[in-house]
Amino acid sequence: MSRALPGLAVGYLIGSIPFAVLLSRAFGDFDAARQGTGNPGATNVFKHVGRLAGAAVGLLDYFKALLPALLAERWLGWDSGAATCLAVGAVLGHDFSCALRLRGGKGGASTLGAFSYLDFPALMAVGALWALALPFLRGRRFVAGPAALTLFPVAVALHASPWGAAHLPAAGRPQGMLPIVTGAGLALLLWARVLPGLRSRAALPAGGPR
Repeated sequence: MSRALPGLAVGYLIGSIPFAVLLSRAFGDFDAARQGTGNPGATNVFKHVGRLAGAAVGLLDYFKALLPALLAERWLGWDSGAATCLAVGAVLGHDFSCALRLRGGKGGASTLGAFSYLDFPALMAVGALWALALPFLRGRRFVAGPAALTLFPVAVALHASPWGAAHLPAAGRPQGMLPIVTGAGLALLLWARVLPGLRSRAALPAGGPR
């Protein structure tokens, strides 16, 4: 764990790269940090620049949390704890980017990237529950993603249990409490980022914005 702090720092710098701002300007002369919703994330780019640009931003935000952790563990020999710090740092960098004066996106894609590193089979199980719930949510679909990801630490704990050993893929099975605690912390951070937007939606009149 001697690499924990350097991992956080390097991950933060990688996460701070504002792909939404860079690609929105390149694709459509649009500043995602100032225009539209003002949120420098994939959704704002998707709505105001286009599907291709939005998808590209989402993928880049996802991989900037996942790839550094994977490469550090598999190529540089970092232990999983230090590599986890890289992924967490990337989420923090995305949410509080030093390139945007500590502003940033909500962190959904980067959180998915970190969760993919922590326990990909558990994330797939959560994704299946999310997909099953969507038809029943109707006007509340915007809460489905954060709500589903809140279940991630539970899915990780199940994956690490004897039941999980018997019924879930062995690949990526978590060791110790770190993936569970990290997953819970990142889920709470995601809620802290999305709650202001949910409150704004709730405050709108029945007819929506005018």
